Amino acid sequence: MKLKFLAVAISCVSSVVAFADPSLTVYQNGSSNQLSVSQPTNYYGYGSNDSTYIQQNGSGNRTNVQQVSQYNWSASSVNVSQDGTNNQANASQTESANSSASLYQSGYNLATSVSQYYSANSAGSVTQQGNDSYASITQNYGYAQSASINQSGSFLNASISQDGSYNNANVNQYGYANSVSVSQSGSGNNAYVNQYDSLNNVSLGQFGTNNYAYITQSEQGNTLSASQYGNGNNLNLTQNGYSNQLYVTQNNSYYGSGKQLTVNQGGYGNYLNINQ
Repeated sequence: MKLKFLAVAISCVSSVVAFADPSLTVYQNGSSNQLSVSQPTNYYGYGSNDSTYIQQNGSGNRTNVQQVSQYNWSASSVNVSQDGTNNQANASQTESANSSASLYQSGYNLATSVSQYYSANSAGSVTQQGNDSYASITQNYGYAQSASINQSGSFLNASISQDGSYNNANVNQYGYANSVSVSQSGSGNNAYVNQYDSLNNVSLGQFGTNNYAYITQSEQGNTLSASQYGNGNNLNLTQNGYSNQLYVTQNNSYYGSGKQLTVNQGGYGNYLNINQ
């Protein structure tokens, strides 16, 4: 079944769509657009793939997409593009062989959330641009996991939580009151965080085997708090600016080597607290 829903230049739209095995495309153009999509598929077996593409232009945009494969191990994909003022986008994907979510927002209040549960392979990606910004990716109980957040300007806040196997995470932020939180549990771990300019702040927790992180923060009062537990441990850090603060705990609670640390802080008034 292929379905196309078109909404153009309508000032207030609220849509709820629920189909068995749909491919869904929605265009909304106007002011107070709202859209809610639910795509459940049949239990067990190998069902059709869920695919959703949503494009919203205008002011009070809201999008909520839920895809539940219910053990049939089909593939789920969500692609949302928003451009306007009061944007908000949420995507939830559960129990699929491959989950993919790509959400793009342009400007003003912006808030994005991606949740992927029990997916053999998950990939979540968020791109935001200007103002009050917030982005969150949660990937739990999956295997090959991957996540990425890319934000551009103003208050910015990014959060990634991964619980599962081959973990990976990637966050890029650019200017103003930056804040990043990354938590990874179990197996492959990796995390890269890059922040540039203003009140940069990173909180990182990696728990379980091959830990690795590399973090770059730039000008202004950078603060990093990082904990790495279990096996591989490794941390590469570069902070620039002034009044940089660094709190790192590395603990190899399992057999084998671990614990490595490279720090480069610039400016003045820097503080380090390292526990290995």
